[in-house]
Amino acid sequence: MEHGVSWLSFLPGVRQFEAYLQHTSEAVAGRQGFLFNRPLVIQHVLAAVLVALIVLAVAFKARADLKRAGDNAVIPDPKPSVRNFLEATFEWLYGQARAIIGDEAPRYFPVIATLALFIFFSNVLGLVPGFLPPTDNWNTTGACAVFVFLYYNYQGLRVHGLKHIGHMANPSGEWWGWFLAPLMLPIELVSHVARP
Repeated sequence: MEHGVSWLSFLPGVRQFEAYLQHTSEAVAGRQGFLFNRPLVIQHVLAAVLVALIVLAVAFKARADLKRAGDNAVIPDPKPSVRNFLEATFEWLYGQARAIIGDEAPRYFPVIATLALFIFFSNVLGLVPGFLPPTDNWNTTGACAVFVFLYYNYQGLRVHGLKHIGHMANPSGEWWGWFLAPLMLPIELVSHVARP
């Protein structure tokens, strides 16, 4: 297969859908390609949808296993299972989140775990011959980064209010730190943009 083509390209209607999107973008933008004069590619979108379906299937399977265990849910399954895999993964992730975030870790853990599972299964999909991972395309990676950036700053503003922005201008919090604010604010803004 040529570069940029996966088994998802052979699904019925994919080529027609790509042609429709290309035609629509040309009609809206008045030129070929919607952004940067490049043709639209939906391989990463199809792969992301496939990964989302895989994550949902794994979650529903683990939930069914947990429900079936009933009162014995504390005891792990004797054989390797989806439930054991998710429990070990979540225990490790939660330990990391707790060590870094502290007592507020339960509040942010669902977002952290969802992103971790999406990235993990995206990379696993890339190991399957004939499939491209959704993270192979900068659009998917950029979308995840923009989401993390917006979520991080939203939570910072929600918890700290305008002190979140004040901390970017004066991280030390001392009175003399405000003299360095014209220098520190651009540095902190670049730092916050580069983090995700």
